[in-house]
Formats: sequence, C-alpha cells, structure tokens
Amino acid sequence: FDVVKATATDEKLPNVYGGWWDAGDFDRRTYHFETVDALLSAYLLFPQNFSDNQLDLPESGNGIPDIVDEAAWGVDVWRRAQNEDGGVGCWLEATSHPHNPDPVVDVQRYYLALPTRESTVQYSAYAAKLARAYRKCGREDLAELFYTSAARAWNYAMNPANAVSTGFSIPKMGKLFYKEPDKLPEED
Repeated sequence: FDVVKATATDEKLPNVYGGWWDAGDFDRRTYHFETVDALLSAYLLFPQNFSDNQLDLPESGNGIPDIVDEAAWGVDVWRRAQNEDGGVGCWLEATSHPHNPDPVVDVQRYYLALPTRESTVQYSAYAAKLARAYRKCGREDLAELFYTSAARAWNYAMNPANAVSTGFSIPKMGKLFYKEPDKLPEED
C-alpha cells in the first residue's frame, strides 16, 4: 500500500472498469487471468455445451455464450486500461484494504499500475484467446477488437525499450528504485 501511495497520480480513467476482485478487497491483478483461461478453454474445447442465457448475467440475451461474456469481464478491463503505445498495467489497487466491505458503498480510489512488459504480454495472450472465442461464436467485430488490442500489446511487450524503470520515495524507507528485468519470464 505504501508503494501505491507513493506512486499515485490524480489521472482519472473513467472507462477502466470491470474484472473480478478478490474476497476481502477489490483489487484486480494478473492472477485473475487463470479464471479467464479456464472459462475460455472450456468454451473452445466444447462450444456445443455453452449458449447464451445459460447463466443469469447482465449480458445474457446478447447472442454470445454466457461463458464467453464472463471471460470477457476479466479481460476487457485491461483492454480499457491499455495505453496508446499498447502497454497494459494489469493491477488495480487502492492505498489500503477497503474501508467498507460493501463495494457499492466503499468509495476509496483505485490506481492503475504502470504497464510492464510482463503484464502486457500476459494480457496479450488472453485478449487473443478471447478473440478466438468471439470468432468461434460468430462475433467478428469483437474478435477483431481484441485481436487488434492483443497485437498492440504483443508489440509493446516485445520491445525491450518499454521495460519499466522508475524511482519513488516512501517516508519510512527513503528513495526506492524499480527496474523491470530486460528479459521476459519464460513459462515453465
């Protein structure tokens, strides 16, 4: 929370919304992509088992299988957060745990992390997978939206010049510096 406080800006991003939050707090992070992966994998492997109006979602009835709509909720927040260069900072966090456990009542501000090459390449993978699902269910318009966004993210992540390098101060710790590794992590 100290790092969020030290790096917070007054920039407003009114179109950045969505994604699932954790129990106990309302942050969004890259590990939520695991849920996206599970939902999209199930749909892509067995599309005949999924349809629109299977679940009671706000999006039910839009002609898209509900499982794809639910996966999109976990990806679209980051498409909305994508910067002009294609980078995506896949972490929304406040400066403390919620003041009120009801997200409708809690009014603290949330801040978007700087885009890293790692978070951006992760977003790229799931945006591309969502695009495949949209294509499979006949929504070429949405498939193209996410393919284009995924390609922009990929290009950003593959450029070592986009590695984050920043400094900030925390009163009880002094000046700190973060430099993203030059090499992207490899999958195991």
